[in-house]
Amino acid sequence: MNTTLTARTTSPEATIALGRLLGQLLVGGDVVSLIGGLGAGKTTFVKGIVEALGGEGPVRSPTFAFVHHHRCRQPLDELLHVDLYRIDEPQEVDGLALDELVDDATVLIIEWMERAGGLLGEPSVTVDFTVQEEATRLIVLSMPAPRLAGLVDALHDGDRPASRGSR
Repeated sequence: MNTTLTARTTSPEATIALGRLLGQLLVGGDVVSLIGGLGAGKTTFVKGIVEALGGEGPVRSPTFAFVHHHRCRQPLDELLHVDLYRIDEPQEVDGLALDELVDDATVLIIEWMERAGGLLGEPSVTVDFTVQEEATRLIVLSMPAPRLAGLVDALHDGDRPASRGSR
């Protein structure tokens, strides 16, 4: 059963920091769906996740490339940052062969996952972004209750989440 946490960030740095906290909870095989309009902060949030996982390379929107690969530190091999904004029909997702790229040592983060029409299954985590003012974002995270508890503890204590592997 998924539960939600609502956070408000007032700067790109705060959005990155929230992404970093979530990144510390992700494990291989996780699929994270990012929902929100253009400029809502999705790629900024991914910067924090990539930092938390020790990912390499600059984080930019993969709108034109569809998939950006980021090598990560162990126990993960890779984070795949996918953008489906340019997908017109769900069947186009098959051409990306994401199922062949993902394994238990890979985290998959998908912007505009709703354009896949359910072909990619259910995400492990859903993050919904709403722009409230120029730099203010309302960010709603939805994930299984035990994992969300780790994120809530980290937000309250300012510490790293204790367990990095409980699904």
